[in-house]
Amino acid sequence: MRTVAILGATGSVGGQALEIVSRSPDLTLVGLAARSSADEVVDAARRLGATHIALTDADAAARAASSFQGAVLAGIEPRRVERDEPQIGIAEDRP
Repeated sequence: MRTVAILGATGSVGGQALEIVSRSPDLTLVGLAARSSADEVVDAARRLGATHIALTDADAAARAASSFQGAVLAGIEPRRVERDEPQIGIAEDRP
């Protein structure tokens, strides 16, 4: 079992990564990150069982926190997750 977090979860590559995770019994999704798409990230986290959400926009993070049972991080730099949690593989959608 491999544990993953998806950065840029609402982008094109992030959406493809979500599809792969949803079809793979060998992948466990623990976190999603996006800039400000709170509703989309919360929906994906619920659907795929992620326990952590990170949104760089503080207002979006506040909206997510009001409707999501798991951990919601605001303004966090995604690379900090990778540095602090090296056991988590990260798929990132960045321009």
